[in-house]
Amino acid sequence: MNSDFNLYLKIFLSILKKDFKITANQIAEEIGISKNTLTNWKKGSIPDLEKIKNLLKFINKFNKEHVMASENNAVIVELTNVIESYIIRQETSIYQRKNEKERRDLKIRRKRRFAKNFSLLIDFLNSVALREDAVRNDENYTNVGESEEVFDNLLNKEFISRNEKNGSIAIQKNLAKKLHVSEAQISNWKSGKDFPNKDNLSKLQKLCSFNGSGAFLDYDFTIKMLENQFLESPNLRFKLTELEQKYFIIMKSFIKESNLEGILWEKISRNPSEILIGYPGEVLETVQEYFYRDCILLLKEAFRFVDVNLTFEEWLRVNVPNHDFFPNLDSTDGFRFYVDDIDYGYKIIREFKNINKDIGMINRFIVSNKKLFYLTKLLMNKLEETGIEFEDWLEEQYGIVNETDYFRKLSANLCNTLTESDFNNTDYVEEFYRQFWEFIINKSSIVDIRMHPTMQVYIQDINSEEWIYSRMASNYSLLKSVLDIGFEKGKLSANGRYLLDGRESFELLFKNHSIKTFREESQNRDFDKVKELEKLYRRTVKFLQ
Repeated sequence: MNSDFNLYLKIFLSILKKDFKITANQIAEEIGISKNTLTNWKKGSIPDLEKIKNLLKFINKFNKEHVMASENNAVIVELTNVIESYIIRQETSIYQRKNEKERRDLKIRRKRRFAKNFSLLIDFLNSVALREDAVRNDENYTNVGESEEVFDNLLNKEFISRNEKNGSIAIQKNLAKKLHVSEAQISNWKSGKDFPNKDNLSKLQKLCSFNGSGAFLDYDFTIKMLENQFLESPNLRFKLTELEQKYFIIMKSFIKESNLEGILWEKISRNPSEILIGYPGEVLETVQEYFYRDCILLLKEAFRFVDVNLTFEEWLRVNVPNHDFFPNLDSTDGFRFYVDDIDYGYKIIREFKNINKDIGMINRFIVSNKKLFYLTKLLMNKLEETGIEFEDWLEEQYGIVNETDYFRKLSANLCNTLTESDFNNTDYVEEFYRQFWEFIINKSSIVDIRMHPTMQVYIQDINSEEWIYSRMASNYSLLKSVLDIGFEKGKLSANGRYLLDGRESFELLFKNHSIKTFREESQNRDFDKVKELEKLYRRTVKFLQ
């Protein structure tokens, strides 16, 4: 707290006494402190956070109930600004300390999970190496062809090898060599005695072909997951993806040279939310609704513990700030500003109901949270603009959350969706191409929602990949319709002829070079994935190379 506080507080108290006959004793009693404490504040002592919040409430209430001369009102504005800045600094400091504890807890959880997953990886590698023959009858594997492919792929990556002299398997030795660390280090990671640094962790993730920084840390491995991770035939898969990539690149070139990008843009712009995953205009508005609902219902939970003679709406309106210091919900940064306050608030409510009855936490982090009341202000402004009554809006929100299949999405995950869909309408075509290429890459591997949690915002059934494959097929149909316009224009260029001649082969590859197709066909015990990949390559390479 700086000297401005002492100065403006003295002037404010003088105005109250002179113009409104309100004494220091009355003020002290109103905000729950002694007169001596108020005197000490004027002299420069640092106020307690909760007490200074009470002073701010008193000032806001006084300001609403009384009309003053402009010069006196300016004093109140300055004093309010000084107090609110102090509160924000103090709450930020509290949040940082709390956040530091959460980071420490996360680090501990990640260390434990890493040891568990790394140990499972080594056990898995050992089991594959030791049971090269017996694995043919192992129920953990889908079929003989796949078990051989796992073994071949691990040999190819040099994860496993056998000592020709004594027949021993050198799993940990091979890992140490590949990662450029000692065998003792590998043993310490496996036992949980040590944890890899950022560089070694990244090497391990890349070595195992995991995408993203969360592998080994943020979700538990299973034998089936590791099995699928090493199930690919690297050379065949690469060759097939190369063919798809070439066809895709020539599609883009043909659309551009045929002046069809405008037509593609127009088709996307008619209904972008049905074509692009995470169309920002829709997602932004949707996430705004989620944030407003979560904020108000969180405050409604906390209001049960507030001792005031006001309705919930009246209490909200009394506490909304009269400034615009905080960001609006019109950008990713704006949303991120409120994420932790909402998610942590719900955590406090859960802990209050299930673990302890610490009302102080509710008061400190919810009832006194200026950010939540600023969100309330944004919502009320929006409702007033649209002519919707707050009570009607609140009743509608309760109708939503009381549905049997409702679950609250984490604000952090919702915020991530905005990051993933950070494009505007001028980028429709580029975003469409990016999305379509990601479909091509991802369809030949497992669609794992846990590794892409923000997909939950777009997918109704988050345990199903059908939605993704359906969107992929519709995206190709859109591309195909644009290409057909170019094919009908007359004499085809070399690119056009390549696309037309290779269309059947590309569609065969587009459909069948897919983990979903392999899974469905693998129900037949005679199915061999490696042989099917080879057959697919032979059928398509002639027209697409």
